[in-house]
Amino acid sequence: MKGVLYAGHGPGTAVRWLAENDNEKTISVRKPPKAGITVIIGLRDADERKLDKFLQDFKVEKVIKRGSSLKLCLIAEGKADLYPRLGNIYQWDTAAGEAVLRSAGGLVADLQGNDLAYGAHDPKFLNPEFIASSFEWFGAED
Repeated sequence: MKGVLYAGHGPGTAVRWLAENDNEKTISVRKPPKAGITVIIGLRDADERKLDKFLQDFKVEKVIKRGSSLKLCLIAEGKADLYPRLGNIYQWDTAAGEAVLRSAGGLVADLQGNDLAYGAHDPKFLNPEFIASSFEWFGAED
């Protein structure tokens, strides 16, 4: 719909393709800027108190809203740094974005720092709350 395709199939293979100029570009996560990180949240993320509590120990420069797995792809592209998903989400909404983000050098983990598990471990195919990022955030709340 937007004329953009993201893909990745292993470390160092993440790419973004633009239809308007038939251009493919290798993408990777960025180091968090000293001025503060860019946090990306969903269009319908509603629990602002929970989000504020999670972010209290981070230096945040700005917060932007996007839909779908684009949030993970924007981190992979180096345009954002952190996506805290503080609510359940279906596995099919995250699987492709996670593959792209990991291929670009990013991380995706539940709130305890464990990898997300895909498949029939949950009959509703829901992922737990998780954090997608361009940097290791584990322990940042301590």
